[in-house]
Order: sequence, then structure tokens, then C-alpha cells
Amino acid sequence: MLQTFLEIHDRLKKVETSLNKDITDRDELWSKGNIIRNIMEYALKRFCVIMNIPIEIEQKYEHIDLGLLRKKINNTLDIEICTDIVVRANELSHDSGKKYTQSDIQSFLSDVMYLIQQLQLHIMKNLK
Repeated sequence: MLQTFLEIHDRLKKVETSLNKDITDRDELWSKGNIIRNIMEYALKRFCVIMNIPIEIEQKYEHIDLGLLRKKINNTLDIEICTDIVVRANELSHDSGKKYTQSDIQSFLSDVMYLIQQLQLHIMKNLK
């Protein structure tokens, strides 16, 4: 479990470092947003497994989307994953027609990092 937290943290820090450089290419910027989204989805799936939240991960791993993960976590625990973070994540993963700036992507990263920190704290609190 600790190794999973470290991996997630390292992956997010790598994106954070790359976002500290000025990115002018729209595709590169969107790819950073998509990477953040993928890491968030990975973290939420791992969280559900650790907390024994039923998501049928072995039967349909790739078909478990952020909306389902959000709903399962919100309905099971005292953690609130807001709709906005899922909407932004999906917009950055698809051709949504939305315009995002580097500042928007950095803000999204910050929100995801905070969410994952809350998940980690919840796990640590419940393991005691």
C-alpha cells in the first residue's frame, strides 16, 4: 500500500515538474491533463480495492469510469469527490472543445493532489 502511494506521488510530481516549464503547445498541455486524469483514476481504483468498496475490478477494470468511482466512494465513505473534478478530468481526456490554459491544468493537478491526499489520510486513519 505504501508503495502504491509513493508511485502515485512520484507520478504526480513528475507532471508538476513538467508543468513548471512554460508550455505553449496545446497538445502537450492537454496530454499533461490527460496524464493527471489517468493517475487520478488509478488512485481511485486502488483506493476502492484497499477500502473494500465493491467495483468488480477484476471483471471490468477498464470499464470502471470516474463517474462510477466517484459515486461508489461518495456513497460509501465520508469523502466527497465533487462532480467538477470528474468533469474537468473527462474534458481533458476527450475532444471536448473546451479551452484550458497551463494555469487551468496546474489548478486541476493541485485539486487531484489534494483529493489523493485526502484518500491517503482516510486509509491511514482507518488502518489504526
